[in-house]
Amino acid sequence: MFARLVNALSRLNRAALSFKKYADFRADIKEREAKPLDPKQKIADQQCAALATLLDRHFIGSDYQPPTAYVTPSPQDQNTSTQH
Repeated sequence: MFARLVNALSRLNRAALSFKKYADFRADIKEREAKPLDPKQKIADQQCAALATLLDRHFIGSDYQPPTAYVTPSPQDQNTSTQH
């Protein structure tokens, strides 16, 4: 009879330990979850640039090279090109 009691207590202790491990596991997962962000927060320039680069790669492609700045011709250049 004493052996049965000891065996039951050891099984009960093992079950309690498994519940404790599960609770610790759940608490660890809850701690690792992402915190909700404030949608009204102003993002930094570095974050904005990183997001713009990511969107450019997704929508335009990774091999896209932006065009060079457009230089407007001077009036003197326009006069010489129309005289030909």
